[in-house]
Parts: sequence; C-alpha cells; structure tokens
Amino acid sequence: MLASPKKKHATAGNALFLILIAVALFAALTYAVTQSGRGSGTISSEQAVLTAAQITQVGAQMKHAVSRMVILGTPVTDVSFEHALLTGYDHTPVATTQEQLFHPDGGGITYSAPPAAWLDSSQSGETGYGQWHFPMDTCVEDVGADDTDCWIDGLDNEDMIAMLHYIPKDVCLAINRQLEGIPETGGEPPLDSGCSWDAKFQGVFGGDHYGISVALNSLDGHMFGCYRSLTTECGSKGNYYTYYHVLYPR
Repeated sequence: MLASPKKKHATAGNALFLILIAVALFAALTYAVTQSGRGSGTISSEQAVLTAAQITQVGAQMKHAVSRMVILGTPVTDVSFEHALLTGYDHTPVATTQEQLFHPDGGGITYSAPPAAWLDSSQSGETGYGQWHFPMDTCVEDVGADDTDCWIDGLDNEDMIAMLHYIPKDVCLAINRQLEGIPETGGEPPLDSGCSWDAKFQGVFGGDHYGISVALNSLDGHMFGCYRSLTTECGSKGNYYTYYHVLYPR
C-alpha cells in the first residue's frame, strides 16, 4: 500500500526538523568554544581537552611508527630522529633513510613544529621551546622489563621517549585526566623530582641520569602522561609542564 501524501509530508517535515536542531546545536557548541577562549587570557576547558587529544595522538603515532620499524628489523638503537627542523640528533653510525623516524622510507612520520596553541608562550625564550625532545638517558619506572629504579641501576635499560616541554597547565591536567590513578595536588599535576634536559638520543642509550619518578610514584607504569617542574629544580627553565610519551620501553 502506498503511503498517503500527508504521511509523506509529515515524515519529510520531521527529518528536516531534526536536521535543523542538529545544525543549531552544532552552531551553539562552536560559538561557545570560540567565545570561551576570548578575553580571559586563559585556555578554556574545551580547548584544553582538544589540545590534549591532539598532542597525545602525535605521541601515539610516533610510538606506533617506532614499533613498526623495530618489527620490520630496525634495531631500536638505530632509530634516528634526524630532521631539518631539529638539532642535535645526528645519528652514529650514520642512519639510512629507512632508519629515520621522520622520513617516508622509515617511520613515515611527517615532523611538524608544535602549534603555538600547544605551548605556554610565557616560556618562549627558553631552550627547546617549540620542539619535540628525544632524550637518551631517561626512563619511566615499570613500563619495561627492567625499569625498577631504572635511572640509578647501572643497566642499559633507558626508554625511547618523546617529550614536549612548556605546554599549558590546563592541557597537562587534561592529558592526565585521560588516564586513571594520576592524582592532582592543589589543582597541579604531579611534581617532578628532576630535570629531563640532558643529552639527545643519537644512537646510544645510557647515562643513568633521569627517571620520570614523581611524587607518590604516580606516573610509574604509565606510557604517557604529564608532570610539573619547578625553578629550584630546573634552573632558568622555570615552572613548566612536560608531556612525555614512551615510544619504546626497554
């Protein structure tokens, strides 16, 4: 039986009404997010969550690329972070294009400088601002096979890690809120017990210098997260927030 013209018109009208509601809600949400970031000089909660998701997505992409390179036969020590926009990552021995994370023949990751919205502009004069950082002598407890006290045990078990320093506090908190069991104290992320600013990875792990070991060991076992460092611990670098992502646990 054919539907009556009235029923046809009613169905079409209902569909159009629902579409108009969806468009109106989307417009309202877009306006709210846009307006919330204006005038106050602070980042809105919506912007913080969005930025946190973008940052952790880049970290995850690098992690997956490194894992793929290792699975295909590149030893982790041969993975190179060389790129025209980065300094201090000249690999020894010289890396082939297949061993470079930021090359189409290797990891296939396109390196881009972090957007301004990902960073705390008040720290723009500091060393390493606006660059990803890949240390040689850093580890996170309990993410690898031999990571207990990994920064003082004398073993060659440092992790391959990507870091982004000087992100806004609200973004740091949003990153940690994606995870479980990371406490906040007085509205602050976990406080770091040292500084992760030593040698860059150039093909050799080592140094037993730095472990991401913060108050209450709250980042132990977490492949990514965010912490706070203080002026008294980090010299001129000041009070800042760092996102880290373990690209390859050892």
